[in-house]
Amino acid sequence: MENNSIIFSLREIANWTDKCSNVKIPALQRGLVWKPRQVELLWDSLLRGFPVGSFLLSEADNNQYYLLDGQQRFNAISLGFNSVNDAKSVVWIDLKPKEQTERKYWIKVTTEAHPWGFYNDDECSILDVKDRRKAAEAFGFKDKNIYRDDFSLLETWPIEAGMPIPLYIILNIDANTPSEFCDMVLSELQRCNFVHKVEIDNDALTYMKDYLFEAIQRIGNYKISCNLLTKDVIVSEGDINAKDNDQTALELLFKRLNTGGTTISQEDLAYSSIKAFWPEIQEINDSLAKDYQ
Repeated sequence: MENNSIIFSLREIANWTDKCSNVKIPALQRGLVWKPRQVELLWDSLLRGFPVGSFLLSEADNNQYYLLDGQQRFNAISLGFNSVNDAKSVVWIDLKPKEQTERKYWIKVTTEAHPWGFYNDDECSILDVKDRRKAAEAFGFKDKNIYRDDFSLLETWPIEAGMPIPLYIILNIDANTPSEFCDMVLSELQRCNFVHKVEIDNDALTYMKDYLFEAIQRIGNYKISCNLLTKDVIVSEGDINAKDNDQTALELLFKRLNTGGTTISQEDLAYSSIKAFWPEIQEINDSLAKDYQ
């Protein structure tokens, strides 16, 4: 029997944001609905080599695919690699984690609503007003109103972190030894667009050599399997049954494949069937959806 699956690396998944990618993300599915805690814990899992589940793709023409399930994991992976244009969140890693909980790696997220990040707990508790004002002062924005004024994510950082650097910096390093890895991180950190450039001390260098280098090696070798819903299946099983109470075979297949995450809706099922017959609807839909984002 044909194996209906495709394997991608994490970097390949992050590059689905590229217009030239053969995996397309419908505009109506691009919103990030995961909480910062979920993004942070996903990256902790990836750095540790834990499995994070598969994706579900539907097949279209010309070796093209549409992402049907796994969009939130895709968004979180893309944010980590900094491959999202005009991203509303930044993913950081703390080289000097202050707290020890169930995490091994302290990933920290800053968002437009919370440019100062969150407290160091597994729930990502929101900073109280006093600590937000302290953060604004640390950013050099003493006169800004923490409720009304905007804070650029390039000029802020997770204030509770001991020594935060953008995660994508270490993800983009291709080094053969721990020492080379550290040297390249230091160089890339100085070239990045973020205002906050920490002075990495010997303790942080030791942490990078002993923990992060090995984790980045795992990230480079990490693969995720994508289940493939072929065009033939969509076409042959997409007919609506005459009885309203009966489920189509396509609906049953989705339910059996979709064992976790957000349940795929009837609208997604219909959209997949439509795209199988009318591939051009993708561009039309994306154009219309931009007005409602």
